[in-house]
Amino acid sequence: MKKKYLIIFLLTLFFLFFLINKNIGNKDSSLNLFKQFIPSSIKNFLKEKLFVYKNQKELKYIINQQNLIILDLKKKIIEVSLDEINFLENDPRKKNLEKTNDLKIFSSDLKNALGPRGYLQNFQDHLFFITGTGKLFFSNIGDLKGKIINFKSINSNFSKIVGVNYLKKNINIVNHFLIKDNKLYISYNKKISENCFFNSIAVSNLNFEKMIFKDFIIFDECAYAFSYSAGGRLSSYEGNEILLTIGDHDPYSNKEDQPQKMDNLYGKTIKINTLNKKFEIISFGHRNSQGLFYDKKDKVIFSTDHGPKGGDEINLIQNLKIIPNFGWPISSYGAHYIDTPSLDPFTNPNLKDDQYVKQPLKKSHEEFGFTEPIFFWKESSPPTQILKINLPNINMDKLIYVSVLGKTLKGNHKSLHKFKFSKDYKLKDHKILKINERIRDMIYLEKENTILLYLEESGSIATLNLN
Repeated sequence: MKKKYLIIFLLTLFFLFFLINKNIGNKDSSLNLFKQFIPSSIKNFLKEKLFVYKNQKELKYIINQQNLIILDLKKKIIEVSLDEINFLENDPRKKNLEKTNDLKIFSSDLKNALGPRGYLQNFQDHLFFITGTGKLFFSNIGDLKGKIINFKSINSNFSKIVGVNYLKKNINIVNHFLIKDNKLYISYNKKISENCFFNSIAVSNLNFEKMIFKDFIIFDECAYAFSYSAGGRLSSYEGNEILLTIGDHDPYSNKEDQPQKMDNLYGKTIKINTLNKKFEIISFGHRNSQGLFYDKKDKVIFSTDHGPKGGDEINLIQNLKIIPNFGWPISSYGAHYIDTPSLDPFTNPNLKDDQYVKQPLKKSHEEFGFTEPIFFWKESSPPTQILKINLPNINMDKLIYVSVLGKTLKGNHKSLHKFKFSKDYKLKDHKILKINERIRDMIYLEKENTILLYLEESGSIATLNLN
């Protein structure tokens, strides 16, 4: 008799298991009538412990549906046509900033249409703005005195040059842009062919109505996947030359030290002749330099570089006749992101993850024949643009500003850093202004003595008056 009840009990359990498993994720199921009486904790336990396969299948379906929605949104962002964008002045105190006296915030409600990344340039009496997808806009610098910055759209063929389908998958391909000699250069990650991506530059004559871009330079290099560790920052240089940073394209998967080899362009800074397109390496041993500034007054080049986990740097090229090596990935004051902490030599000195074999991250540059940074952050402080401000009242000191990204509001993240260096580039002072947003780019307007920042999380422009 007991055996009979046991069989009935087991069959009932099996039937209930089958019934529940079949109806998980089914909104039309009659079992939904009973769901409201079951506590959430029990429902989650059943899904995660007993109906694991069905739960994973349901989650996979939800993720796929969300990816389709995201892809459709990206398509709309790319195809949307904006005649103009208005950035309206907001009260900086809404962002809980430490100081607000000299800071103004201009916000737009079109951040989803603009895309996360954006960059600024000034030319004559105009401001120029470009999105991560390559949409171009211009405004009058005089708008900064009022309550609204009105950017008008500039039509271009950029999306056709790079491929609309490529933009749908990667809406932030633009790394920077530059205006020089009435030409506008766009630095971006180009899809050269399937499984082949690398830095490239497109160029157009400057025109306020329509820009017709063409390939300016395509390098004979091939990264196997799209990467945000591509650098891509541009700067004007002497005569007909411009500068470009090229990142290491995140070689962690093969643990190669390409930035240390001179037979490729990974992890390099190069100068390019805009007339004949010839280029040469002027520095190497970089990871992901997203800041670049040529100081015409002192004839030196400043750059910033993202470290791995910490170890972000400010670098300086003083002697332009020597090609400096900044050490990556042999030397760095950061650490690798290790999946297994017990293999991290910073946690256990007797053990080393395989990544440290070719990328050892020595805690000195000079000791191993490399050029030391003039400053580094021990904590993660991913720097973007760098500016040197030549003010008449600071004697021989060097005044440097660096914008910083970040994921949280802790530490140095989402802030603007002000440095004062001596004439021989020894640090004298370092101040931090919390902006509470990721700062993707900044420019300096000399006549106005004002720094403009692009805040990518809200799609806002901030102005910082230095008077």
